[in-house]
Amino acid sequence: MNDNVNFDDSLAARWNDRYSKDEYDYGEEPNNFLKEQLTKLVAGTILFPAEGEGRNAVFAAKLGWTV
Repeated sequence: MNDNVNFDDSLAARWNDRYSKDEYDYGEEPNNFLKEQLTKLVAGTILFPAEGEGRNAVFAAKLGWTV
C-alpha cells in the first residue's frame, strides 16, 4: 500500500508540474484536422474528453459550439 502512495504522489507531481507552466505543450491553436472539420458543421453541443489544456474546446466555443 505504501508503494501506491509514492506512485500517486509522483504522478500528481508530474501533472501539477506540467499544468503549472505558463507555456502550452501543444500551442494555443486548435488541431488542424479538428479546425477543418468543425468549420464544415453547424454548431451544436460537443464534448472534448481528455482535452488537456483546452485549445480545441476554446476554438469550438469561439465558433458558437456549446462545449
